[in-house]
Amino acid sequence: MQARHWAWLYNQQGQPLAPAQLPTTLSALPDYPYRSLAGWLQDDGYFSKKDDVYFVEFAWASWLGNKMG
Repeated sequence: MQARHWAWLYNQQGQPLAPAQLPTTLSALPDYPYRSLAGWLQDDGYFSKKDDVYFVEFAWASWLGNKMG
């Protein structure tokens, strides 16, 4: 999954995660409010998600968290 960029291996604070640290169920996923904000910004056209850019909304969420947190 890492080689194909199918996993975002960072926590809400932008710290790297080992694959074994990922939640085992969807219900165990933590709340990531800056990811939600990034999703809204994307929906409103503030940035686009290109086919060759993986997890761009998480990168924006990390940036937003650093600026606002």
